[in-house]
Amino acid sequence: MKWTRQGKLVNGPIYGLMLVLLLVGSFVQMNQTYPFWRKNYMPKVTDLGQLTGEQLLFAFAGFREMIAGILWVRADSF
Repeated sequence: MKWTRQGKLVNGPIYGLMLVLLLVGSFVQMNQTYPFWRKNYMPKVTDLGQLTGEQLLFAFAGFREMIAGILWVRADSF
């Protein structure tokens, strides 16, 4: 923060503008983007009761994404 000799903030209007932009972005996210995503792209609820404990562990721990990343790197090297 920059201070003047009188002790007042110089960057006050910039912080106010940043706060307004943050609030506008939050409003747009809540009222426009999220309902559209929920309607069109939200994963459907599946029955997890049919999965074994090992399958649940791999799914919740994120191993699928890790393995996909490893395979992606290996595919790039060929």
